[in-house]
Amino acid sequence: LRCAKCRTEVPLPKEGISGFPSSIHLQNILDLLESDYASMDELLQCCSCQTVSCTVFCEHCKLSYCSLCMARHVEELAKQLGQIADQLEATVEKIGLRYQKFEASHSELQAKLKAEAGRRVRWIRDSESQLYSRMEAAKVAEEAGYKEVVQKVQGAVISSRAFAAKGFDHIQDPSEKIRVFMQLHQEAGDALSEGTTVGNTQITFDPDAFSVTIECRSDAVDEDTETSSSPRGSPDCTTQSSPNASLPGSPTGALTTTPNQAEVQKQSADAQSRLYRSKSFLTRTRLGSGLVQRPSGVAVSPWSSEIFVVSMDNHKVLTFDSTTGKFLRSFGSRGQQEGEFLCPFGIALSSVGQEILITDKWKHCIHVFDKDGNFQRQIGMKGRSAGHFRSPESICIDNTGRIYVCDTCNHRIQVLDHDGIFLHEIGTHVQPENAFNRSRSMFQEPTGIAVTQDAQRVVVCDFGSHRIHVFSTDGEHLFTFGQKGALKGQFVHPECVAVDSRGFILVGDSGNGR
Repeated sequence: LRCAKCRTEVPLPKEGISGFPSSIHLQNILDLLESDYASMDELLQCCSCQTVSCTVFCEHCKLSYCSLCMARHVEELAKQLGQIADQLEATVEKIGLRYQKFEASHSELQAKLKAEAGRRVRWIRDSESQLYSRMEAAKVAEEAGYKEVVQKVQGAVISSRAFAAKGFDHIQDPSEKIRVFMQLHQEAGDALSEGTTVGNTQITFDPDAFSVTIECRSDAVDEDTETSSSPRGSPDCTTQSSPNASLPGSPTGALTTTPNQAEVQKQSADAQSRLYRSKSFLTRTRLGSGLVQRPSGVAVSPWSSEIFVVSMDNHKVLTFDSTTGKFLRSFGSRGQQEGEFLCPFGIALSSVGQEILITDKWKHCIHVFDKDGNFQRQIGMKGRSAGHFRSPESICIDNTGRIYVCDTCNHRIQVLDHDGIFLHEIGTHVQPENAFNRSRSMFQEPTGIAVTQDAQRVVVCDFGSHRIHVFSTDGEHLFTFGQKGALKGQFVHPECVAVDSRGFILVGDSGNGR
């Protein structure tokens, strides 16, 4: 290298540049810069009074102060420590309040938990007591029914054996002999019929739902319940073995002509009504929770194990499995086109053509679907003439395929054939003195209708007059029962009706909620 001052060339040592001796001047500068400047007195400007003098550097503020200003600065720092202490004390107080709040909430939750646990324990105890009471009541009822039936059967045995031993010779009048025989025969039949209800009560316990189900298996029938007349007897002495033969709802019920037969008929109805009094009518299962909105009609399929439910508010017909309660499918939608609903209401299933009939209150017609829910045709439209409807509600079909419709706002019942062709009306008659030949109706908004299994009688709910009317299927008025009131046998706006296989009439008494 060439010297910058004297221009002398100097060879590099073997170590290279690092082999040259250090510069004392530069080394002193480096040592000064690397020294702890916080502890050194420097001639710097004070950040407070702007005096250039020996200063002290504050590590907290990262500023330089002269000795006088540093003393005041330290006093300020001491005051800040006091403020910090105050903040810490306030923080401790806040933490204490928060803990107290948590502690109060914890205690409140403990009290709620204890109260809820106590309530549930009491509920379980109360439920246990109620279940015990129901089971005991079922036992008492079964025992009472058993004793009553045994006593009645034994009485019938004694009477029958007495007449079997001595015959009817002590009775002079032949018609009286027949009457006595019929009475004994009826008593025996009633006793055997009532015997089928003994021991049919079944009690089951569901531990998951903590509930007891009490069912009376009314479909259990013994072979000895069927009675018949003697083979030697004349046809006039033959007594029907069907338990429905003497009921007012059966065809023979209207053929009663003598007081004795009326009394026998009443006793038979009373005996069979014990079947309903022994039923618990407990809910077995619930269908369509969350699916059905305002169900207005329900029907059990005659061709499959399905239950059809009309869901009014979402304009659909839903199908469920009758054995499991499982939802299967649905059909229908809201609209003005054919096959679409505005207000679906009543439903009936035809076993003749395997069709589904739905009344539509706001379309004033009947929609017909096949068994799979495919639209087939529409019956009727809005109007007052035959085959037209105004807000039809309930609908039913007999075993011959005839259709019975509650034409509610026209205050009449219309009877149609299987194809929807008008046959006749029920409950109306034409006033001949009226120049316009207007018909007068005995109904005030009929809403419910049912037909007996033998297709002989039609039962109608008269919503406005609070009564039930019974007609023949040809339209002949047979009798009316019920009146407005809350007592037994009275109604307030009866809305729906059904007839069971025994001829009993079940009425939905909407105004009384029963």
